[in-house]
Amino acid sequence: MKNKEFNEALSLFNQKVEKLESLSFIPKAGEGTTASITWKEVADGYGEITTERIGPSPESIDAFVLTFRFFIQNNEICSLHNLSKLYETHCTKKELTDNFQQARSAINKFLDSGPQLGIDFLGEMLTYRKIMDIIIYGDLSHANKEKKEQRRQWMNTPLSSLIENALVSTLVVLFQYVNKIKQINIQAIEEVNS
Repeated sequence: MKNKEFNEALSLFNQKVEKLESLSFIPKAGEGTTASITWKEVADGYGEITTERIGPSPESIDAFVLTFRFFIQNNEICSLHNLSKLYETHCTKKELTDNFQQARSAINKFLDSGPQLGIDFLGEMLTYRKIMDIIIYGDLSHANKEKKEQRRQWMNTPLSSLIENALVSTLVVLFQYVNKIKQINIQAIEEVNS
């Protein structure tokens, strides 16, 4: 029974990674993703600001996030949080548990950092975690009232394209980590079933 739960959780995680691999988001992001802010003088020192983000379409981001949420919502058996507990209690090979925990720690360290070109919104330096949380739970996956309002504020500023680009970059990096965890899961499933 214990091994069945472990196998099911790891298998579901791996299936979701494979689904992400089949979507257009990663290939499109691989072509490059960037954001720009342009100021153009219109008259006597006055100007207009335009912003642009180039990369995956909003539709491909939506599709990616719909599946990606399985890794970050703790009501899913295959969330990173729940897999962490399962590795600690079910995995018989310490090296695999350590590899999983190291990958999870690296994810958290990355999420707690911010874009190289810092984004300061009203005195708060935005982290990748904050950007992902506000956009996913304030629009893409849920409509939490406070997060929706925060997202609306962000998108009504010249910083919008930088913030959207930071989300895309976040998802690309996190995809690389979950793909690495998929490989660890394959080894763990083999170990438990041997």
